[in-house]
Formats: sequence, structure tokens, C-alpha cells
Amino acid sequence: LHIHSAIEECTFFKLIAILDKKTRQVKQKDPKFCKQGDSVVVRFKMHRSVCVERYKDFSQMGRFMLRDQGNTIGIGIINELKWPEDKKKAEGAAEGAKAAGT
Repeated sequence: LHIHSAIEECTFFKLIAILDKKTRQVKQKDPKFCKQGDSVVVRFKMHRSVCVERYKDFSQMGRFMLRDQGNTIGIGIINELKWPEDKKKAEGAAEGAKAAGT
């Protein structure tokens, strides 16, 4: 995965949807495969932490290029970021709220 000047290894995690090219609306959810030229929504899992931003917040840090052995196999933008730490914080806050309520 090439993001701005960084080159990091990533793993394809999940193919979420195929988009209609003209309307950008979801055409098919949870597809088994995609073809060359399809616009898709995917989830990648990074092997190391990478400094990125959502495209709508900071467009220069929200673009990426996916390359394999010198060939470009995809380009895209970052729509959403997921952090494992946020999930742990949310669970901890929910447990704290339950304890305070009893």
C-alpha cells in the first residue's frame, strides 16, 4: 500500500460492496469477487501503524495506491478509519456507566 510517501504492507481483509460507477450507490453487498474496472469498498488490515486521514478531512492524506510486484492494482480514497483502541475505550466506558448506575 502506497500512501503519500510511505510504503507499507497490508492484508486484504474484506470485500464489503461493489458500487455503481455512475451513481456511486451500492450495487451489490458482500460480493464474493470483483472484476477489473469495478469500483469497490474494501477493508484492509495494516501490518504496522500508518499516519492517514479520511479523504473528506484532509484529501492529500486520504488517497492511496495499491501495488503488487511493481504493478498498480488499485487506487482509492479512505472513507473510514477503525481503531481497536476506540472499541476498548467504548467498552470500558459502558462498564463504568453500569457500575455507577448500581
